[in-house]
Amino acid sequence: MSGSVTVCISAGEPSGDVYGGMLARELLALEPGARLVGMGGREMASAGVELLIDIRDSSVLGLVEVAKSLPAFLRKRRVLREWIRDHRPDALVTVDFPDFNLGLAGQARSLGVPVVYLIPPKAWAWRRRRGATVAEAATRVLCLLPFAADFYRDAGANVEFIGHPLVDAIDGSGLPDSPAARSAVGLAEAAPILGLLPGSRTRELRALLPHMLDALEIVRESVEGATGVIALSGSASDVTVAEVTRLAEKRGATVVTGRTYEAIRASDAVLAASGTVTLECAIVGTPMVIAYRLSSLTYAVVRRLVRVDHSGLPNLLVGRRACPEYYQSEVTGRVLASAATELLVSDAARAAQTQAFAEMRAKLGSPGAMSRAATAVIETAVAAPA
Repeated sequence: MSGSVTVCISAGEPSGDVYGGMLARELLALEPGARLVGMGGREMASAGVELLIDIRDSSVLGLVEVAKSLPAFLRKRRVLREWIRDHRPDALVTVDFPDFNLGLAGQARSLGVPVVYLIPPKAWAWRRRRGATVAEAATRVLCLLPFAADFYRDAGANVEFIGHPLVDAIDGSGLPDSPAARSAVGLAEAAPILGLLPGSRTRELRALLPHMLDALEIVRESVEGATGVIALSGSASDVTVAEVTRLAEKRGATVVTGRTYEAIRASDAVLAASGTVTLECAIVGTPMVIAYRLSSLTYAVVRRLVRVDHSGLPNLLVGRRACPEYYQSEVTGRVLASAATELLVSDAARAAQTQAFAEMRAKLGSPGAMSRAATAVIETAVAAPA
């Protein structure tokens, strides 16, 4: 190509920003002269994306939370829609964030702009009618999980299972062994360490972190010398880091930012918010307890619609509850502490998760996922108009 390709990337949450950044780097490796524009955060900006909308401090979670943020939500989508209308990029890449991106994808297709949906909605778990919506709106659908690709293929989408980019990200990170990882994040080498991974969104942090810190205090009653490390995404705002650090200091926990993999490797066990971080723990090989809390109304809606037996991604991939999962009112310091203590003191409990992680790893595809995604985007961008 001549290098004149223009791609708009829309990622509305910290996890999507990470994947958007990975994709941007691969796109520029394939097409060094490409122009990348869109919505994202620190990762996409550092990868060379010109941000029309910066998502830092603005991501939301759940049906009720989206509804409360509706004016800002619609305003951002209007900004992107108008930019797409005025500049007609060669392709739009939507990354997850379906309540926002599905509407944007439909608007782009109506303007003749082809759409690549990277990480489509979890319609295989709930709101299954979205499968047909995605099939209609997206020129090409790229799935990171094999069962997601199967679902969208059955829904009529032009879909590919590209594998999971976390395999490359973690394997290529030069992650040290546990003692070196502890040193890197300032933790004592000999102490039992419980990692706390409460998520990236403000609401997640406020819903989960206090219970995780309660759990850490209870763990200390039975596990001598136990200490905690809270890992925050590199996309976390300065305000968020300051707030979490204040809470952590009161409980004697350490906070690390942008070094999640080292924190996971340094930990003997982890309390993790349900989501991508559970895959990161599994790939690194650290046993975990999975926790999540939504607003009561959002959870009531989700519970009626969900059609899967597990929520944690490692459990979904192996087809059984290999890692404990706790939700809503189950998420208390005492419940989390009990499950975490078992992982810290029981060789058998840790070994069972290690076996499950090996099974899961085999289902995540071969290395090179985001390189394959970038190739698909460029192919779509240079093909005939949608």
